[in-house]
Amino acid sequence: MEVVHRPPGSSIDREVRPPPLVPGGAQPPPADAASREVDGLPWGFRCTVTPVFAPDALRRAFPARWAAHRARHAAFEPRHDVALARYLNAHASRKGLSAAVLLSSRWDALAPAEDDLVRLPALRELVLLPPLTDGGAGSGGGGSDGAEAAPSAAAVRCGMLLALNARLKDALPYLDLSQADRSWSATALLSNCRSLLLHVVKAPVWDAALQATTCDTSPFELCLSRSRAAKHALLGETDWDGRWSVYGQAYRAMRAMPPRMFRASSASNKLYTTLFMGERAQDAGGPYRETFAMYAQELQSAALPLLLRTPNAKHAAGLSGRDHWLLNPGATSPVQLEMLVFLGKLMGHAMRTREYLALNLSPLVWKALVGQEATREDLECVDMQLAKSMDAVRGKAADGTPSLTEDVFADAVLETFTAIALDGREVELRPGGRDEPVTWANRLDYATLVEQQRLNESKQQAEAVRAGLAMVVPLAVLSLFTWEEAEEMVCGRPGVDVALLESVTEYSGCRREDAHVRLFWTALRAFGDEERAMFLRFCWGRTRLPLTADQFAQRFKLQSFGRSPADDYLPVAHTCFFSLELPAYSSLEVMTKKLLYAIYNCQAIDGDETDTAMRAAAMGYED
Repeated sequence: MEVVHRPPGSSIDREVRPPPLVPGGAQPPPADAASREVDGLPWGFRCTVTPVFAPDALRRAFPARWAAHRARHAAFEPRHDVALARYLNAHASRKGLSAAVLLSSRWDALAPAEDDLVRLPALRELVLLPPLTDGGAGSGGGGSDGAEAAPSAAAVRCGMLLALNARLKDALPYLDLSQADRSWSATALLSNCRSLLLHVVKAPVWDAALQATTCDTSPFELCLSRSRAAKHALLGETDWDGRWSVYGQAYRAMRAMPPRMFRASSASNKLYTTLFMGERAQDAGGPYRETFAMYAQELQSAALPLLLRTPNAKHAAGLSGRDHWLLNPGATSPVQLEMLVFLGKLMGHAMRTREYLALNLSPLVWKALVGQEATREDLECVDMQLAKSMDAVRGKAADGTPSLTEDVFADAVLETFTAIALDGREVELRPGGRDEPVTWANRLDYATLVEQQRLNESKQQAEAVRAGLAMVVPLAVLSLFTWEEAEEMVCGRPGVDVALLESVTEYSGCRREDAHVRLFWTALRAFGDEERAMFLRFCWGRTRLPLTADQFAQRFKLQSFGRSPADDYLPVAHTCFFSLELPAYSSLEVMTKKLLYAIYNCQAIDGDETDTAMRAAAMGYED
């Protein structure tokens, strides 16, 4: 409980706070209104009561019902619920459903089509679970469906998810979202299951918070020299102090500007009007948007020292993350940290105005910004070689069986408790680590510390970006959103230009005019943005194309597929070589079905993890 006391007559350190909210918005005046003011200012007691939630209390209070409930839902896994929430979000967006309609819908009105199940394999698993044989939760949204046949597992789980969101919709305005970092708070529990909060429920809270903190602003004139930036970039220089790059020029022009200037109410209210020095350009919107494209381009290049490519990108390793960037742990100078704060402000501005920044940041970065915990999957997405190396240090083979003995370990591992940071520095994993050898007895500690170092080494830089974000958007409300949702708010949805991809395609054993090749391009053009991004990831380990044909370090290669009958096989991708073995499918329907299944379900069917393939791809990529 927090108590703020302002005694009558006190003129020292007065604090004026808004009155507490009352449901319905009414604020009844106190009976003794005159005695509640001193010198025209309110005084008195204000209390904030926060309940402490212990989920285990339910088990103790209702042991029989708790046990029955747990047994009934034993087959469900968290990934099923996450997939279900993703589907419901996409379905509501596609159909334009309001919160009231979605939350009161029944499963039979929401049930996914086959294409949806292909995109979400975990949702397919949920749909295929056997029906629940006893009574209990209904198959609809907000209420019971009466006594019918045993409801399907998906119907029951959907009913629970919708019921949860229906109750949270009413409760969210009364939660103190600033307590997300306190493990005992209701907000922390809610933040931990943010992936189950439907967009129609949390979006109004976010929009209201943005509206409450918006400011009326007037754009100023920003003068930028693109020729100066281009001259230094062509020389291969890095703008360590933010002096010549377009991003650095903008940072220095706006670093002293009050944060309220970034809180524009809509995209129509530009932050500034652009004047490109030496260029005859009238800023009717085009030059303004061009600056944001250039910020992203410079950030994701050697022109600025703020971001670094993932180790997966450097070594052409792993099945994902090759087009991602990480915050540079070596960006520690005051100017560089200020430039990261500026990046946070630009991200917040993008969230408010949808003036997107096309950044390919690793999920690890987005999770740090929204306060989500990093996982083993994030480590593999960043540095697959390190993840496998630490498994080997632990003595665990790929199939989970022991791979090392103590004698072999002593001869094979000659490390100390140090690690190499992303920027190449050697860092101690704990005090005195340079002088502490890794032994069979302490190998587990070493492996864990190495992994944690990689996952957390850019914490200082992430905090700088968060500080900038917090100046522009209500960071507490962001704790309700997943990293994917935050990325979309800042970057928009990435798109794949099929015409550009076709223009850089080579053919091996087949021709552009072949019937199945024409079917392939027709199917790819019919795909949505997400499907195209997933296709690119399937073939190249990336989700976005370079901006122009000249920026392609590798050409896309379509190859013939020698087995038959073609309709019985899936396409085969070679991620390291950006190539696809394409069977000669008999129809557009078969082509579409096989491609969709492969890109959503077959992330590990290729052979690009071999040493020879990775070396060959790395040599070509670096050139």
